[in-house]
Amino acid sequence: MIGSFAGRGIAEWQKVAEMYAAAGVDAMELNFCCPFIPEGLEKDEANAFIGIYFTQHPDKGAEVIRKLKETVNIPLFPKLGPDGTHFVEMVRVFKEAGADGVSLFANDRHLRIDIETGKPVNYGPCAGTSSHLKGATMKWVSEIAQGLGLPILGGRGVNHYEDVIEYLMAGASGVEMCAAAIVHGLKHVKVLLKGVETFMERKGYKSIDEIQGRALKQIYSSRQMMEDVKSLYAEVDLKKCIGCRRCPEVCAYEAIEILPKKVRAIKEKCSGCSLCSQVCPVAAIEMKERENDLDHFRALAWEHKELMPELFKK
Repeated sequence: MIGSFAGRGIAEWQKVAEMYAAAGVDAMELNFCCPFIPEGLEKDEANAFIGIYFTQHPDKGAEVIRKLKETVNIPLFPKLGPDGTHFVEMVRVFKEAGADGVSLFANDRHLRIDIETGKPVNYGPCAGTSSHLKGATMKWVSEIAQGLGLPILGGRGVNHYEDVIEYLMAGASGVEMCAAAIVHGLKHVKVLLKGVETFMERKGYKSIDEIQGRALKQIYSSRQMMEDVKSLYAEVDLKKCIGCRRCPEVCAYEAIEILPKKVRAIKEKCSGCSLCSQVCPVAAIEMKERENDLDHFRALAWEHKELMPELFKK
């Protein structure tokens, strides 16, 4: 059992931690995304820190962790909000302070409007579901797993068993769910667990350990792709192709040639982005590795560098 809580000052953090320890929790999730009111601030000033204080001041979060390590002997998992940017370095600070893992992410301050009524759909700054955060959360889960090796609880946009599997493959040690359990009831947990079990049986996995981090070796930064990774190219199976022409519509490199009733991928122009294979409705496009052809990818990247500016920053 994991106890999740927040405090409005060091003394309150310690007091609540002692209460959770007495209750027998196995670990503690420290809600660094919740209000933390620095001492000496007026109310209006303090409100500016709500939800973002620790992402802007990780040294203060590290101070809380060190104090709690002196107070209780239970694993600590700081839970972050998505307001920050350099999460790997932030978590590194928390790890050095004694954090045993990390939880990503709390809900963010987003807003949705009902265009028929002109009113907000979610009436609170952190209300509603967070499926829109899943991709970004998984990105940081994978980067922290690769860079720091800490246990990670991933939990934005978890609605179906496939979401659980994705988080585990991205490097998460555990998966959290909130909105879906509230909407569908706690019975939804059993639905997800059954889905995970069925998936494992179908794929031949014997344990969760075989799933966890499975995708990490294939997740690369843009710079790693320039230096270490074989580039890809698209190949169209003409027997499967139905000539729908979705692939040339999405190709930014003009690497799809339109034939009378089919299409053909032009290997020399293909960047390997794989978008064509993702939109193909009949899975007629396969991405293949080029043999010793990194020079082609580098040349193509330079030719279209305006599409990938992050690769060419000095």
